[in-house]
Amino acid sequence: MRISEIDSKLFEKCWNGYKSHGTKKKGGKTVPDCRKNEGALDEMPAMTLHGPDGFGLTQYSGDEYALVGGFRDGASNAGELRLKYQIYSHALIAANDGNFEKGEIGYCVVRVASDDGPDQGEILGLIDIELKPKYRKSGHGKKIVRDIVDTTKSGNLDIHDIQKKAKKFWDKMGVEYDAKKPGAKNAVLKKQTEQIEEDLRAWFGKAKNGEN
Repeated sequence: MRISEIDSKLFEKCWNGYKSHGTKKKGGKTVPDCRKNEGALDEMPAMTLHGPDGFGLTQYSGDEYALVGGFRDGASNAGELRLKYQIYSHALIAANDGNFEKGEIGYCVVRVASDDGPDQGEILGLIDIELKPKYRKSGHGKKIVRDIVDTTKSGNLDIHDIQKKAKKFWDKMGVEYDAKKPGAKNAVLKKQTEQIEEDLRAWFGKAKNGEN
């Protein structure tokens, strides 16, 4: 289901990195006239949760991408929801005069904390991500995954069921597999800052022991 078929309220306000300059007519409707803020992409805040919107939908939105939807997708564990989100590129939406359909580049399925409390809405794991063919091998996948892992409070994002054809991508992303389970399809991806700190601790530890 496309965003235009779901609920226009999801995008009543301008997306991150853009500012409203009044309204304009589009398709016979009055919509916000959103224009890009100069330098906004340099700030690159983490993708944040907005919602619930409209029909109980949620939206995670950063400067470059938004995950919109939150439809249940399969069985969930206790305290969690398995949800499917459509992935939108703010830049593509802007380049196509606010046409959301042309800004849709793929979808992802994630595990989200559902308990009432401070962790509610936090993305715990990535089960699947699929980009439309013309947006693959263009850097979008890497940026989107990094945006998702940056939402986590723990700094860790579980990556589930890594298929053979996708293993090269995930290896380049720097996922960590369970050393006790050779050939495992599940792994963990850490925030870049967390990974850098861990690498530095390991390097200084070797240097202290005279290994470098």
